[in-house]
Amino acid sequence: MSSSSSQQEQEQSPKQPQSNKMMVGGYSNIEKSSLMKSEQLLNVATFAVREYAIRNNRNTKNDVANNNNNNIDGVASFLEVSPEEVESGVVNFVVLEAQKQVVAGLNYKLTIALMKNSICLGAFKVTVYDRFGDLRVTNWGDDDDGQLLTCDDNVQELLNEVQLLQAREEEGHEEGGEQMMALKVEEEIEEGMEKVEPNE
Repeated sequence: MSSSSSQQEQEQSPKQPQSNKMMVGGYSNIEKSSLMKSEQLLNVATFAVREYAIRNNRNTKNDVANNNNNNIDGVASFLEVSPEEVESGVVNFVVLEAQKQVVAGLNYKLTIALMKNSICLGAFKVTVYDRFGDLRVTNWGDDDDGQLLTCDDNVQELLNEVQLLQAREEEGHEEGGEQMMALKVEEEIEEGMEKVEPNE
């Protein structure tokens, strides 16, 4: 009877909603609305993009030196960027997806789109280990579907979604800023009116 009563208790007890909080040992998704707001995540993503460009540049030089037109380490020609392009801002990035894992430090699994003149060049997947500010790439790609992604519908869809969230966020700040400015002007007018004595 005890097994049936515990079964009934499990069926009767409400299920707890799943939380998006970090759990030690497991990866948790980082909200899309937070992707470009988190300074720590931006530092990790910037590091990953720089490392990608350095790796890409090294592979391109090896191809030229060896008269080899094949891709080395999975770096495809559609996603070739130089460290100079990244540093100068000619190539920029958008974090499309991110997950965080608490370990002795933090692991980040990122999907990052590279952009040039507002045009998607492609995306790559990377895992970066952050040991209290000391960053290193631990994995290029993802066990499920490889490292490099073209700007196909899925990448473009994620990119559009993130950019829409960013645009809404910027509009909210502009509207909020305008509202704050209007309130400040209104307060100054009220203060000015208090200082003026009516003529009798």
